[in-house]
Amino acid sequence: MPTIIIDKKFSEVAAYPTIQKDYEYTLKEMKKLDFDIWVASHASQFDLHEKHKPKDQYNPDVFMNKKEYTDEIDSLEKDYNKKLSEQK
Repeated sequence: MPTIIIDKKFSEVAAYPTIQKDYEYTLKEMKKLDFDIWVASHASQFDLHEKHKPKDQYNPDVFMNKKEYTDEIDSLEKDYNKKLSEQK
């Protein structure tokens, strides 16, 4: 999942001049994804340790929560928009 990881204004990141545009594009495209199972590159991003304990039986249904994904994207977009508003 993307995160807004810089404290600077987007316009101040000279080494990455398209950073703002790329965040916007990424969030827009992630909203379009269609899937059955959602996992992420970091366990904390999708609550792996809450959904599946080491001794649990395999159950893919615990990862079939599109609303959770959508809520996470909405939260990231809110963070992005807040950062944009702070830059004005």
